Amino acid sequence: MKTKYLLMAAMMLLGTMCFTACGDDDDDVEKAIEKIDNGTMKPTVSITETASQLVFTAVWQGVMTEVFTATFNSDGTLKKYIVTTTYATDKLADEAWKELKEDLEPDEEANYSRNGRTITADLTSEFEGANKQMIKQIFQSMKTEYEKGTK
Repeated sequence: MKTKYLLMAAMMLLGTMCFTACGDDDDDVEKAIEKIDNGTMKPTVSITETASQLVFTAVWQGVMTEVFTATFNSDGTLKKYIVTTTYATDKLADEAWKELKEDLEPDEEANYSRNGRTITADLTSEFEGANKQMIKQIFQSMKTEYEKGTK
Protein backbone atom coordinates (compact mmCIF):
# COMPACT_ATOMS: atom_id res chain seq x y z
CA MET A 1 0.00 0.00 0.00
CA LYS A 2 2.76 2.45 1.02
CA THR A 3 4.80 1.51 -2.04
CA LYS A 4 1.96 2.27 -4.43
CA TYR A 5 1.37 5.64 -2.75
CA LEU A 6 5.04 6.61 -2.94
CA LEU A 7 5.13 5.41 -6.54
CA MET A 8 2.21 7.69 -7.39
CA ALA A 9 3.92 10.64 -5.71
CA ALA A 10 7.09 9.86 -7.66
CA MET A 11 5.08 9.67 -10.90
CA MET A 12 3.76 13.15 -10.24
CA LEU A 13 7.30 14.45 -9.76
CA LEU A 14 8.61 12.59 -12.80
CA GLY A 15 5.83 14.12 -14.85
CA THR A 16 7.33 17.53 -14.15
CA MET A 17 10.70 16.50 -15.50
CA CYS A 18 9.70 15.55 -19.02
CA PHE A 19 9.36 18.85 -20.86
CA THR A 20 11.44 21.13 -23.01
CA ALA A 21 11.79 24.77 -22.06
CA CYS A 22 10.73 27.27 -24.68
CA GLY A 23 11.54 30.56 -23.02
CA ASP A 24 13.97 32.30 -20.71
CA ASP A 25 11.60 32.06 -17.77
CA ASP A 26 11.63 28.28 -18.06
CA ASP A 27 15.41 28.00 -17.59
CA ASP A 28 15.27 28.53 -13.83
CA VAL A 29 12.47 25.99 -13.44
CA GLU A 30 14.31 23.48 -15.61
CA LYS A 31 17.48 23.92 -13.53
CA ALA A 32 15.46 23.45 -10.34
CA ILE A 33 13.94 20.24 -11.72
CA GLU A 34 17.41 18.96 -12.60
CA LYS A 35 18.47 19.64 -8.99
CA ILE A 36 15.47 17.69 -7.70
CA ASP A 37 16.27 14.85 -10.08
CA ASN A 38 19.92 14.60 -9.05
CA GLY A 39 19.14 15.02 -5.34
CA THR A 40 20.88 18.36 -4.80
CA MET A 41 17.62 20.27 -4.22
CA LYS A 42 15.77 19.25 -1.14
CA PRO A 43 12.35 20.58 -0.18
CA THR A 44 11.36 22.43 2.93
CA VAL A 45 9.30 19.82 4.77
CA SER A 46 6.89 20.14 7.67
CA ILE A 47 4.45 17.88 9.47
CA THR A 48 1.62 19.42 11.45
CA GLU A 49 -0.76 17.52 13.69
CA THR A 50 -4.12 18.24 15.26
CA ALA A 51 -6.56 15.90 16.97
CA SER A 52 -8.29 15.13 13.67
CA GLN A 53 -5.60 15.75 11.02
CA LEU A 54 -2.02 15.14 9.96
CA VAL A 55 -0.59 17.35 7.23
CA PHE A 56 2.70 16.74 5.43
CA THR A 57 3.90 19.69 3.33
CA ALA A 58 6.90 19.74 0.98
CA VAL A 59 7.86 22.95 -0.80
CA TRP A 60 10.17 22.52 -3.78
CA GLN A 61 11.23 26.16 -4.24
CA GLY A 62 10.24 27.45 -7.66
CA VAL A 63 8.80 24.12 -8.80
CA MET A 64 5.90 22.83 -6.72
CA THR A 65 4.26 22.45 -3.33
CA GLU A 66 2.92 19.07 -2.23
CA VAL A 67 0.41 18.79 0.60
CA PHE A 68 -0.64 15.38 1.95
CA THR A 69 -3.66 15.71 4.26
CA ALA A 70 -4.98 12.81 6.33
CA THR A 71 -8.21 13.37 8.23
CA PHE A 72 -9.27 10.97 10.97
CA ASN A 73 -12.47 9.86 12.66
CA SER A 74 -12.79 10.32 16.44
CA ASP A 75 -11.55 6.74 16.97
CA GLY A 76 -8.31 7.49 15.06
CA THR A 77 -9.20 5.58 11.88
CA LEU A 78 -8.57 7.23 8.53
CA LYS A 79 -11.51 9.16 7.13
CA LYS A 80 -9.92 10.92 4.12
CA TYR A 81 -6.47 11.06 2.49
CA ILE A 82 -5.97 13.84 -0.05
CA VAL A 83 -2.81 14.88 -1.91
CA THR A 84 -2.63 18.25 -3.66
CA THR A 85 0.30 19.30 -5.80
CA THR A 86 0.45 22.90 -6.94
CA TYR A 87 2.98 23.65 -9.68
CA ALA A 88 4.87 26.91 -10.20
CA THR A 89 3.92 27.22 -13.87
CA ASP A 90 1.13 26.20 -16.19
CA LYS A 91 3.66 24.26 -18.27
CA LEU A 92 4.70 22.13 -15.30
CA ALA A 93 1.07 21.45 -14.41
CA ASP A 94 0.28 20.56 -18.03
CA GLU A 95 3.15 18.07 -18.25
CA ALA A 96 2.43 16.52 -14.86
CA TRP A 97 -1.26 16.13 -15.74
CA LYS A 98 -0.43 14.61 -19.13
CA GLU A 99 1.98 12.07 -17.60
CA LEU A 100 -0.43 11.23 -14.81
CA LYS A 101 -3.35 10.66 -17.20
CA GLU A 102 -1.21 8.35 -19.35
CA ASP A 103 -0.30 6.21 -16.34
CA LEU A 104 -3.71 5.97 -14.69
CA GLU A 105 -5.91 2.91 -14.94
CA PRO A 106 -9.52 3.71 -15.98
CA ASP A 107 -10.85 2.86 -12.52
CA GLU A 108 -8.39 5.30 -10.90
CA GLU A 109 -9.26 8.35 -13.02
CA ALA A 110 -12.19 9.41 -10.82
CA ASN A 111 -9.78 9.93 -7.90
CA TYR A 112 -7.78 12.63 -9.71
CA SER A 113 -8.72 16.14 -10.73
CA ARG A 114 -7.07 19.31 -11.90
CA ASN A 115 -7.88 22.94 -11.26
CA GLY A 116 -5.42 25.30 -12.93
CA ARG A 117 -1.93 24.53 -11.61
CA THR A 118 -3.20 22.20 -8.87
CA ILE A 119 -3.63 18.44 -9.23
CA THR A 120 -5.63 16.72 -6.49
CA ALA A 121 -5.64 13.01 -5.73
CA ASP A 122 -8.08 11.33 -3.36
CA LEU A 123 -6.09 8.32 -2.17
CA THR A 124 -8.40 7.35 0.68
CA SER A 125 -9.09 3.91 -0.79
CA GLU A 126 -5.33 3.22 -1.02
CA PHE A 127 -5.03 3.55 2.76
CA GLU A 128 -8.21 1.76 3.79
CA GLY A 129 -7.92 0.49 7.34
CA ALA A 130 -5.07 2.84 8.25
CA ASN A 131 -4.99 4.68 11.54
CA LYS A 132 -3.32 7.88 12.70
CA GLN A 133 -0.21 6.12 13.98
CA MET A 134 0.35 4.35 10.64
CA ILE A 135 -0.02 7.59 8.66
CA LYS A 136 2.29 9.39 11.09
CA GLN A 137 4.95 6.73 10.46
CA ILE A 138 4.49 7.08 6.69
CA PHE A 139 4.86 10.87 6.94
CA GLN A 140 8.01 10.54 9.08
CA SER A 141 9.48 8.12 6.53
CA MET A 142 8.58 10.48 3.69
CA LYS A 143 10.17 13.39 5.56
CA THR A 144 13.41 11.46 5.95
CA GLU A 145 13.48 10.47 2.28
CA TYR A 146 12.62 13.97 1.04
CA GLU A 147 15.29 15.56 3.22
CA LYS A 148 17.88 13.12 1.84
CA GLY A 149 16.90 14.17 -1.66
CA THR A 150 15.72 10.66 -2.55
CA LYS A 151 12.04 11.33 -3.08
